[in-house]
Amino acid sequence: MSQVRVYSEYSSDGIDELCVCDDTQHYRLFKPDWGDEESRVSHQEPCDGTCQNRDWKHHILEQIEQVRGATIQVEGGKVLPSHIEISSEAQAILDREQIIGVRIMNWYAKRCGEGETYLLADGQHLVVTIDYNWWSCDGIGRYKTIKVKVEHPGKGDDI
Repeated sequence: MSQVRVYSEYSSDGIDELCVCDDTQHYRLFKPDWGDEESRVSHQEPCDGTCQNRDWKHHILEQIEQVRGATIQVEGGKVLPSHIEISSEAQAILDREQIIGVRIMNWYAKRCGEGETYLLADGQHLVVTIDYNWWSCDGIGRYKTIKVKVEHPGKGDDI
């Protein structure tokens, strides 16, 4: 591979994965967190443009709507609702006609949650996380919570 750029990062159950592009092909670099297993690179597919800026609005709104309607019935017949938290700054971005950017992080933690971070064209990060409240036994009486917020790289935010 010649010069490459990382366009996405994924982490789940002890495996970190970086997606890289050399402007012609996509590759995945797997970095296991356990034992003596070596990192490895595999060819994924020819570059299809998903590593470039694109409109994520439909995808993000779909995630919000899925959580909005999600409930679970637990022992005793009690139905746990889901919850949505969107910062005012994030809502202003969601109200735009398009949300242009690149998904730079995608993570999943079994029974805990999942999330994505988007690097927007203006340099801000739009962070979407879904907490699996019921599975993680946090005791707050919710099934899931989706949180959408904006972070400003280089201004003290941790991602």
